[in-house]
Amino acid sequence: MFDVFSDDTARDAHLAGGVGQALGSNTGVLFSEPSIEMIDVLADKLPG
Repeated sequence: MFDVFSDDTARDAHLAGGVGQALGSNTGVLFSEPSIEMIDVLADKLPG
């Protein structure tokens, strides 16, 4: 799973929301322990 958010507030709201809570309570049932990597995008390039 790969999610992108415009800022930390949006990311935190997503993780605290219903989907994040449901996935967290099923750790070990649906998948192994999740690894959440928080990165910053330093640059991007739109197709020309």
